[in-house]
Amino acid sequence: MSSKGMKVFGIVFVVLGVLWTLLPFHIAPVCTKLMANGMPMPCKQTGRIEVILACVLIALGVLVFFIGNRGVQRILGLLAGIAALLGIAFPLFITGGCKSPMMACHVHAFPALYLISGLVLVLAIVHVALSGRHAG
Repeated sequence: MSSKGMKVFGIVFVVLGVLWTLLPFHIAPVCTKLMANGMPMPCKQTGRIEVILACVLIALGVLVFFIGNRGVQRILGLLAGIAALLGIAFPLFITGGCKSPMMACHVHAFPALYLISGLVLVLAIVHVALSGRHAG
């Protein structure tokens, strides 16, 4: 794929990263109340981690846009895929959310996070495939 085509992936990663950044606290908010012991709920911690992963995706998107080397492009695509997998793993397996499946984190936030992470994962796989097609 041409260098211009790779730049499109950079722009898409940045746009999805910005959307991902807004999801856990603005578009589909996680629970933000404190538990009885004064600690934040696990879903709030998950939301914070998701914002960090989104910022990583934005940085990767900027690098994809400006760096033309196909080998580096492939590595950046792999890193975007890893960020997407972590975006799925944190709410599902690592930090989780509230115990009740009826809470906002389980009903709205986590499905939206799975959706955007899955989309980023698919795009990252396509990016790696296309950047490696003419490598060498």
